[in-house]
Amino acid sequence: MEERDRQRALAEIASAIRQELDSIQSGEEFPGTKAFEYMQILLDLIADETVAPQIPNIKKSLDERLKELQDDYSKASPEERSKIVENIKKDLESFLKRFESR
Repeated sequence: MEERDRQRALAEIASAIRQELDSIQSGEEFPGTKAFEYMQILLDLIADETVAPQIPNIKKSLDERLKELQDDYSKASPEERSKIVENIKKDLESFLKRFESR
């Protein structure tokens, strides 16, 4: 993949994550799964020499965090779900900022 194509793909994925962040709301279904999936794709695209060795661990952490959040969300009251949604947004925003600053 050419660098220009890779950069364009990164920008598109980052934009998709931002759109997901804007649409995440509390409800019956766990929100944020698609954004986590987009982050996995983003990790694959940014795999350069400096980041590549860390990617399996980052992906594992993302998977664990997603499962933890889904479990917490399924057991939460409506008020607690609101807090979980805010935490999801913070996690995703933090993740995105780290990679946009690269």
